[in-house]
Amino acid sequence: MTDEIEQTKFLFATDYQLHKNLSLVEVNKNIIDFTEKKLEKMIKAARHTLDRDRLETFLTDYKKGLIAISWSHGQPKHVRVTKDK
Repeated sequence: MTDEIEQTKFLFATDYQLHKNLSLVEVNKNIIDFTEKKLEKMIKAARHTLDRDRLETFLTDYKKGLIAISWSHGQPKHVRVTKDK
């Protein structure tokens, strides 16, 4: 049962992405980070201050590499990123 749970966690973890500047591959200036663009679009379209603030926090933390983002039903889901010491 434990192995099954660990595999499930791994599968879900693959849905998340880091900001393009934090990837392990060299960043091409022509690469577009669609998560960044989608968050920016959602911020502009937000009707409520709380929604806008939450999305702005996601975008800021995403760009800093503090969170990774996945999408579910058009909404961002995030996990905190920790760095091994």
